Amino acid sequence: MKVHLISHTHWDREWYRTYQEFRIYLVPLIDDLLDRLETDIEYDSFLLDGQTVLLEDYLQIRPENVGRLRKQIQAGRLIIGPMYIQPDEYLPSGESLVRNFLIARRVAERFGPMMNIGYFPDSFGQASQIPQILQGFGIETVVFWRGLCDEDTTKTELIWEARDGSRVLAIWLPFSYGNGYVMSSEPRKAAAFIHQAIDILGPMATTENIVLMRGWDHSGFSPELPELINSTKKYLGEGIELIHSNLQNLIADIQAEKPALEILQGEFRKAKTMRIHPGIDSTRMDLKQANRQVETRLEKYTEPLCAMDWLWGTNYPGAIINQSWKYLLQSQAHDSICSCCTDKALRAVKGRFSDALEIANSLARNTCASLASKIQTDNQEGLPVLVFNPYPFVRDEIVEATALIPYDVFHLETTSGEKASCQLISKEKINLGLDQSMAAVMLAGKSSKKDLLQSVGARPDEPDVYYNQSGYVAISPRAKGVEVNRVSFRFPASLMPSAGYRVYYVREGETAPPTNPDLISNDRTMENQFLRVTIHSDGTLDLLHKQTGYLYKKLLLFEDTGDAGDEYNYSPPVEDERVTSEGLKADVLPLHNGPLYASFKVNINMPIPHGLVKNNHSRSKRRGKLLVSSEVSLSAGSKYLAIHTTIINETDDHRARVLFPFGTKTTCSFAEEQFGIIRRPNHPPAMDYWQKDGWVEKPLPIYPQQSFVDLNDGQRGLALLNRNLTEYEIVGENESIIALTLFRGVGAMGRADLVVRPGRASGLEVPTPDALCHGKLEFEYAIFPHSGDHSEAAFQASLYNTPMKVEQTDRHHGNYAPEKSFIRIKPAGLVITCLKKAEWDEALILRLYNSTSQSIETGRILLGEEISKVLVVDLKEDPIEGVELLRDGPSWRLPLVRSDQILTLKLIPALTAK
Repeated sequence: MKVHLISHTHWDREWYRTYQEFRIYLVPLIDDLLDRLETDIEYDSFLLDGQTVLLEDYLQIRPENVGRLRKQIQAGRLIIGPMYIQPDEYLPSGESLVRNFLIARRVAERFGPMMNIGYFPDSFGQASQIPQILQGFGIETVVFWRGLCDEDTTKTELIWEARDGSRVLAIWLPFSYGNGYVMSSEPRKAAAFIHQAIDILGPMATTENIVLMRGWDHSGFSPELPELINSTKKYLGEGIELIHSNLQNLIADIQAEKPALEILQGEFRKAKTMRIHPGIDSTRMDLKQANRQVETRLEKYTEPLCAMDWLWGTNYPGAIINQSWKYLLQSQAHDSICSCCTDKALRAVKGRFSDALEIANSLARNTCASLASKIQTDNQEGLPVLVFNPYPFVRDEIVEATALIPYDVFHLETTSGEKASCQLISKEKINLGLDQSMAAVMLAGKSSKKDLLQSVGARPDEPDVYYNQSGYVAISPRAKGVEVNRVSFRFPASLMPSAGYRVYYVREGETAPPTNPDLISNDRTMENQFLRVTIHSDGTLDLLHKQTGYLYKKLLLFEDTGDAGDEYNYSPPVEDERVTSEGLKADVLPLHNGPLYASFKVNINMPIPHGLVKNNHSRSKRRGKLLVSSEVSLSAGSKYLAIHTTIINETDDHRARVLFPFGTKTTCSFAEEQFGIIRRPNHPPAMDYWQKDGWVEKPLPIYPQQSFVDLNDGQRGLALLNRNLTEYEIVGENESIIALTLFRGVGAMGRADLVVRPGRASGLEVPTPDALCHGKLEFEYAIFPHSGDHSEAAFQASLYNTPMKVEQTDRHHGNYAPEKSFIRIKPAGLVITCLKKAEWDEALILRLYNSTSQSIETGRILLGEEISKVLVVDLKEDPIEGVELLRDGPSWRLPLVRSDQILTLKLIPALTAK
């Protein structure tokens, strides 16, 4: 038996200490490690936890050591990568996981080769699409710990297969990434430890190789290893070889023996012998929402808009975009995004999310202005507004716009001069010299720029001078007293160009009525061609899906239960009390009544227990308040009902959810994960015997989701779309009910002896008052009833998460037409996850996946004149040999895309376009 002893550290950048506090220990660790590697040739190698961000963290303090690092990395003794950080595998988007690998490659360009092995030592469960993502980067092996048990396999080596058929060799570490950390440094005791390890791991191995991981959380590098190995060998006996090794050597030795390996599919979330902490998906929901907000802004707006502008000759801001990605990824480390940290540590996480969002928002705003400057907007009278559709599908939707206009009465016209339907939402007078919005500043500049330009020698740092893309423009007091109307309105953007834009014009005069009003709103009812909504006195809804004729009843029921768990796990108190909004008196107020947009405000005051008592054994008899206010809205032509819920939370240790009954019983749910739709059981079998079999954690069917969860019976379905919610459960005895988690408020990082998790506390037993989530909380989600299976849910969720962007601009001549499409994809089952400039080439990258349950053989991509060639590439953005796209007139035929398969395309621009 060959025993591979691997020296490493597992480095949580923040956890029970902050990032900066932990870095105090990282710097001397790497200092001492470099000294050892340079002076001790027998010290084979050290694994730097698979994350290249640690190199950046170190070099910010020791920039003079970049050459020393590079030398050891190139020699293969300091092993880095292949990821930027150690991520959670469920909360980040698919694109975030891809960028984790891409940005690691960017960092490694300064140093040398990275380890070509997926390494997830401490992720809380293994997501089912990881094999496909790894294969996309040319990585054919993976090492992980959590999520498997003897119900799945009794072997430490296996083949892990994604749903598209991608496979990787997986090395399971059943006793963690620190199974050799406690081995004694005394040779005789070390030999005894190794014999015991062989007795336990030997029968689980498929070859004559086992691994002992010599490292733990924030551990050093064990400088005694070479001497310890040499002195221990004589006590091991014949047939045992002990070597200072690394994961590459371990896997090479395993593969050399060509073992017969079993194949496992799907995600690994079983907590029989190690905890997976399912409650992390709803802890500190404000951070989960911030994460989604940044991902959405980068993936769906900033990058696509910058890609369009790049095709028109503007430099692509790739470096600053990647800096935003870095801030985001650093906050997606498994402890950080899972929010199982101290409050102090998580405040830094929140700050990085804020930094990332500021970059993404500023770039999107500036790029819209850059694009607008190139588009002709003076071909007719009026104030131009540009509608951008960043999604490469033709859309026909009601969009919302905000504009500053000098008129009291206005209407909207198309580029052909025809009046467009328009519904006023709000109007207010503003003073340009006092309002600091970008649109107000630009208009203020136009009203007073002449003054400024005549001020010879005016300094640009005068307090009444503001700089934007158009030059120096004046704000208060130069424009003080200039008043305009800020109006918010909605209008139909019909057949909007895919991944493109169209100009509309605001003009003085009466609004045109809709030609065929589709939306009807009455007392507590709304109806369009697809849906009819009835609001009950307790605030619940009945929703008629006209296509199937099915009436969904008592939707939007709010539920509050006790939570005696911690930042890791939801756990009910021993004596729980469930409170719902059923039967309460709701205030139902009409807000807008069409003809394009209708909405109601539904206010509920739920009296709930104030917290926990009796050592967290039960909920308090003292009552607090949960103020729930939901705006329920329906647009003409919309297939979903949108809901914006605001909650004022003043109480402790509880969980708030909103319930949506399906009407009949189902056995499983369908939810979007990274690059796919996963089917999950509503009642895992182990729930019935977990205590008898000694599981360390109850296998609750509380699951993560990306943009939607769906219940269907093949004939009809009910999907919950979301913009910023990450957790669901299917409950109900007689019918299946989608329970959408809004938030959990818990006051401790860790607690011991939970109902769902017996024994020691996870993390530290320290208070986390920020995690109680007091104050104002907001949530956005939508109800989408449909026919058939889940196939359309992913497309509707994408539309819901990518509203078209409307920007006011000025009248000017431009080189490009008032309407244009850059890219169009067919069919709708191909969900787009990325449109950006290539990392290393002068080309664009378009990524998508097949969200349907069947292979798509008829995919097409139609491109504008800016693109001359299309290649199929892998996730590294390198061409895949032997796969070519055939041009069919103005479009290219896409290759067959299997269900849940990722397809990445490289779009090469025509020379004349650059």
